[in-house]
Amino acid sequence: MKKSLLIIIIAALFSAAVTAQSIPNSFTAGDVISAADMNENFQALLLLINQVEGGGTVGDVVCSMLTEAQFQSQRSTDWVLMDGRDVSGSQYEIVTGNSSLPDARGTFLRSKNNGRADGDENPAGDLPLGTYEADQFQGHYHDYSVTSTALIIKDEPETSSWVESAANDSQHVAWNSSNFSITAPATDGINGTPRTGDETRPKSITVNFFIKIN
Repeated sequence: MKKSLLIIIIAALFSAAVTAQSIPNSFTAGDVISAADMNENFQALLLLINQVEGGGTVGDVVCSMLTEAQFQSQRSTDWVLMDGRDVSGSQYEIVTGNSSLPDARGTFLRSKNNGRADGDENPAGDLPLGTYEADQFQGHYHDYSVTSTALIIKDEPETSSWVESAANDSQHVAWNSSNFSITAPATDGINGTPRTGDETRPKSITVNFFIKIN
């Protein structure tokens, strides 16, 4: 009875998935069947079973509100946290050539450029999958204004502690650099109090990233 049920399940799996992934080798009466061909077919079957049991394929990434133990109880132990761990001997290593996972803990995921070059791509380039990038802030300048009466107008360039701000053919305008400074961020009266910290980030919700390795 158990063997019959297994055959029915296998047939159903192949029937349901044959359009997604064809079986590598087919045989007819009288064919000599090699162990390599049989193993290749069984690997394909195992892949289909894993897809049914745990969902997804090797290398798929899923975000979740579950812990690793909770997630694996819902899917399978083929899914693990993407935490930089060593996965030597896994299907992930066989497929990608990488024996360790990227470490996605505390980071955002970003799509690969894949040739995009319209100005909205990652300016760091078409990075290899799994590449880590540290936090960064776009280069920029600050405007400033000076409200000081400590101005001088001279007929020659200023060379002392005064800072020259403008010049024409005959006169040079300067102010003393001690009369201005750039202060801490303050509200502009429109967009609220500036939120500063030790990183630049958008609004976010904390989740776990899991990756299928087998």
